Amino acid sequence: MYLIFLIGDLNSLNAQETQLFDNKGLKENYYDDNYLRYDNHTYNKNIKTALISLQGDPLSFPGLSLGSEQNLMLSFDDFETDLKTYVYTFLHCNSNWEPSELRENDFITGFNINYFKEYEYSINTKQSYLHYWVTFPNQNINFSKSGNYIVKVFEDGKPEKPIITKRFIIFENKVIIDAQVKRPINANYRNTKQQVDFKINYAGYNILNPNEDLNVIILQNHRWDNAVKNIKPRFIAGTELFYDQFEENTFDAGNEFRHFDIKNLRFQTERIASILKDSLNSVYLFTDQIKANSRYASSTDINGKFLVKNQLGYTNDYDADYTMINFTLKTPEVYSNGNVYIFGALSNWNFSNEYKMKYDYEAKQYYSSVFLKQGYYNYKYVFIKDGSKGGDETMLEGSFFD
Repeated sequence: MYLIFLIGDLNSLNAQETQLFDNKGLKENYYDDNYLRYDNHTYNKNIKTALISLQGDPLSFPGLSLGSEQNLMLSFDDFETDLKTYVYTFLHCNSNWEPSELRENDFITGFNINYFKEYEYSINTKQSYLHYWVTFPNQNINFSKSGNYIVKVFEDGKPEKPIITKRFIIFENKVIIDAQVKRPINANYRNTKQQVDFKINYAGYNILNPNEDLNVIILQNHRWDNAVKNIKPRFIAGTELFYDQFEENTFDAGNEFRHFDIKNLRFQTERIASILKDSLNSVYLFTDQIKANSRYASSTDINGKFLVKNQLGYTNDYDADYTMINFTLKTPEVYSNGNVYIFGALSNWNFSNEYKMKYDYEAKQYYSSVFLKQGYYNYKYVFIKDGSKGGDETMLEGSFFD
């Protein structure tokens, strides 16, 4: 799945990244628990399963048309079950996910400090938690400008200590985008990559200089680490911009996502080797193999996402339990020039230490354990080379145009 965003705000210099780096490399304060990230991030280890999507469509991309009657829903679980007063507020960002120059009253109508009023205690779960949720826009707040947004959640009286930040987009249908995914023109990539060709018709929308005034961003699934940014049209014909590039808009095609099903912990589904009924349920997945050297096999996936569900319950949001999921990946040797991560919506589409795997030299396999809520999950194994910002799935998962 590919998403194409057209943003009328071109900033080639990412000031936030500039601030993060000094002569010694990455500044230490980025790793502080309270350092505000303009990204999908959970700051408190007691906060789990922070989700944002269209209300009623948990697998949707968090994007909302300006003035739409639809709502976005933000939810999370708190393992500390004493009731807290949580606050949410919104930050407007430019195309590089940096704070924009707009003041609050330029992009918000209503109040930009609001409270979570909906919550429920978990029911019949080994892991107790409080489930909080809110929908917006609502009677207290609405958006008057399109753009990139961050919703920031913190405990009342502690705005300097965020617990969650989530990205979402408010968009306007000002142009027509016609896109297709095809084999790359470059013969070297015809079997391993996908090329996203598209054209933009901006008739009726005033764009003085398309080469300078527009920032086009292409996302593969919900990933921002390998997003294609700032590409220019190959040629312009009237009000049509053609982006049928040679290599600029190509992606590694990747492979189908792996999956496991823990909607019902009373029996083992196809990917589950065993379930240990301990104080907190533990699930052991069958050992995964590297797929890069295997033939491509088509299968149905949900593009790396997950769906919270308890087949034996009635209210998935707060009667689904948590369980420790144990992953293993068989490899002939350790990869010394980087790290292997479990990757997908379950990891916020990021590469955090919680999802970094360790290597067992005796068993010749990577391993990791992650505490997850019941449901159906997609995931991949992605390699991050030392010093790289983007993840490489091709080494472990393979890459097939199909």
